[in-house]
Amino acid sequence: MTTNYHKRKNAKKSVVLNSSLAEQRPQFEKCQFCRQTTFTIQDWKMIFEMEANPPEPTERMKKALQTFNKIIGEQNSIGSSCLQ
Repeated sequence: MTTNYHKRKNAKKSVVLNSSLAEQRPQFEKCQFCRQTTFTIQDWKMIFEMEANPPEPTERMKKALQTFNKIIGEQNSIGSSCLQ
């Protein structure tokens, strides 16, 4: 059972919380969570060149692909068994 005392107490907590969040808002607005990256023409040429002619995969890359396929394969088998 909720009494008026408990309702007032909860309302006071809410007001205090909202006012403290309002005080902190300008600090969050000043922060930049997203950084912007600017590429030069040389950067773009290098990116497109690597996309057109990717380097040979290293042993480490091959192992990472095997691990990825193993994880994805396990997830797909779990998901497909649930659908049947």
